[in-house]
Amino acid sequence: MLPALHSAVVVCDLVTCALLLQQFLSRGTSRLLGLAATYLFCALAAAAQGLLASPADTPTWPWMAWQAGLPVGLALAMWGGPRATRRRLAAYDLRRGRAAALALGGVALLAAAGAAADGVLPAVGADGGPTTAAGALVLAIDLPALAFLLRRGRRDALERRLPAVAACASAGVALALAATGPETAAWYGALALALAASAVLLVALVTDVGRLYRTLEDAEHDALTGLATRASALAAAEDLHRRRGADEALAIAIVDLDGFARVGAAHGDLAGDAVLQTVAGHLRDALRDEDVVGRFEGDAFVAVLPGTAVDGATPALERVLGAIRDAAVGTWAHDLRVTASAGLAPVGGGERAVDVAVAAAEAAVARAKAAGGDRL
Repeated sequence: MLPALHSAVVVCDLVTCALLLQQFLSRGTSRLLGLAATYLFCALAAAAQGLLASPADTPTWPWMAWQAGLPVGLALAMWGGPRATRRRLAAYDLRRGRAAALALGGVALLAAAGAAADGVLPAVGADGGPTTAAGALVLAIDLPALAFLLRRGRRDALERRLPAVAACASAGVALALAATGPETAAWYGALALALAASAVLLVALVTDVGRLYRTLEDAEHDALTGLATRASALAAAEDLHRRRGADEALAIAIVDLDGFARVGAAHGDLAGDAVLQTVAGHLRDALRDEDVVGRFEGDAFVAVLPGTAVDGATPALERVLGAIRDAAVGTWAHDLRVTASAGLAPVGGGERAVDVAVAAAEAAVARAKAAGGDRL
């Protein structure tokens, strides 16, 4: 059980360090680098205790470094160092990769020096639990750090979690003082609190990553129709164009409703929204799963058709126009019927091939409308 708990703490701390390091490389700031260094140090100290400890003998340095290092490291990270250091780490021209390597390398060397001194330093306790003096010293270090974190103005969601991290670490130390051996409930409870201290910030960071992913995903889809946005559909077209083989076809279609402005003028915006949602459904039903369908602008839609030449895409677009023509659009007050015009163009070669194909499809739509609409 003890190796498993130690392993869980080490993994949590290392993943947290990696996520914080990624944020530092993206945004800079001494706070993020300090937090990453703190979690790396605690991971190494926890790993050292798990590897060096025997059932009846826990080395002094890794236990004290682990239990005191987290609250103190958090407080130092929030301080951020002298003003000149904070400004330098936040500078746009900073080589952040080099700064991170130096900081984390220094932490690793410090942990290695402690490991080399393992045989020199006395054991924390012959029963596997800390002596009163060692535990009291760690608490004397942890509690001021916790007070600093509680009094500091918490400016964002990340900082709001730090007092909880330090509180869990301090409570774990207090519980470890009551342990009489490595197999007691108090010792397991202390390790569980240490694991909670490691997990609090990790959960917050993973939640933020998930929230960012959902935000980006929402930004790639049109809120009304659920189709891709213009930007994401054209980005997909560019990607398909870059990755396709020399003989692989690619086509782009634009579908534009005929006289859509009259729908809104006669029946209101809700009726217009219902029409767009219905047309979006017809596009999804008529095209393949691998086709990318998006809302181009207003009442126009775009379809990116990989592996399809113009001749092969023509029947699919004809089905789309027929479905739009034949279906009644049900709204809260009216049954409407609309038609659409479509333009279809192949994507040729070259870096600007997608832009050229989109322009050709738009020109084809204009010709279809000039000819009376409801045609490809």
